[in-house]
Amino acid sequence: MAKLLLLEDDLEVGDLYAGFLGEYEVWRASSAKEALAHLNGNVTFDAAIIDFWLVEGTAIPVLDAIKSNSPDLPVILISGGNQSFSPELTEAFGSISQHNVFLHKPVQRSHLLTALNTALANKPNN
Repeated sequence: MAKLLLLEDDLEVGDLYAGFLGEYEVWRASSAKEALAHLNGNVTFDAAIIDFWLVEGTAIPVLDAIKSNSPDLPVILISGGNQSFSPELTEAFGSISQHNVFLHKPVQRSHLLTALNTALANKPNN
């Protein structure tokens, strides 16, 4: 069973995504700090699903850690933008993370699963 890191600071949205991902082992984080702790732990993740805008700022520290330590880890970046930045501008900010897919909120189950299955199928050493 594939192990996924899910970083989503809105608990209800995190519950929704976790429900979408019922066939996977989902490790949830509601902050960048918590996500970094998971990444620095003993778990090897098969993919990460990351909400870009968080209550504490952005997921850039998490994206940087993935890029530095696990460059082959597929990343699905999700955002609905925030008060100052549109989803399109957020996607441009996130592009430096070399994410595999960007999904605009609200995310539909079928879009998330298609993106995830494609990312996992194209993962190096798969």
